[in-house]
Amino acid sequence: MNRIPQPGTFYRHFKNKLYQVIAVATHSETGEKMVVYQALYGDYQVYVRPLEMFISPVDREKYPDVEQEYRFEQVFPGQMNELGKNGNKPATGNLAEYDQTQQPEEQMSHEWLERFLDADRPEDQLAVLKQMEGHVTQKELDCIFVSQYVAKDFQNLPVGTDELVLVTSLDHPLADQLTVSFADIDGQDFVLSADDFDYETGKLFRLNHITPNVRFRINEDYTAIKMVEQGFGITVLPKLLLHNIPFNVCVRSFTEHFRRNLSVAYLDTPELSPALDKFLTFVTKWAKECKLI
Repeated sequence: MNRIPQPGTFYRHFKNKLYQVIAVATHSETGEKMVVYQALYGDYQVYVRPLEMFISPVDREKYPDVEQEYRFEQVFPGQMNELGKNGNKPATGNLAEYDQTQQPEEQMSHEWLERFLDADRPEDQLAVLKQMEGHVTQKELDCIFVSQYVAKDFQNLPVGTDELVLVTSLDHPLADQLTVSFADIDGQDFVLSADDFDYETGKLFRLNHITPNVRFRINEDYTAIKMVEQGFGITVLPKLLLHNIPFNVCVRSFTEHFRRNLSVAYLDTPELSPALDKFLTFVTKWAKECKLI
């Protein structure tokens, strides 16, 4: 069985604490695979551990009484309530041998909904929403709020714009500058978040001939911000994402003011459902009242 953890999956440490995998990253200097994961208890710290160590068996010499076979074993949404939010209940069986593909088809198709409803924090819900884009094409969702650059194959109702800004640690040299230009980030150590170079960030780099030194590629924005806070590099993110973030970082607008277009994406069908039609009308009115468009 392939034990490589996938983004968004949940794991229990052999000391009975729950974690969610954010990404499997590649160390830019050594090429070593690293698992980036977040605690689902306490202050929700984000950790990085070598993949080889993450999937390794428990050291029986040090921990002879542990029931788990592996250091981390996968658990599923339906088992989360049994374990409790802090993961303190005793281990029950070898969950590493439970293959996700063995779940009932209905449970698999609605796993994203369970994960969204189980999420305690807005940032956790946001991470789930980002993975729901494909459900629009499968007609499980009527529409979804996205960047227009991402949803090129859908009908898009514009709802406003959002500026891309620089995020640095508090002690980074760029944090001391009152103004920052695109040229200032050329060659800087960079934590590339979520969209890789395919979407807005890549477009910004290409248009301005910027070549950052990408040290980490992370598919979850809040993990990238945490890594920036810890001094792993800088990043560029949408300003709306940074509202009320629980991190001590410096946010700077670029003098060039690069913006992305936000929209509601939906399938181009001959006739919209009455509910969707009414919702799109409401969103248009709301966006105008908020002066987003």
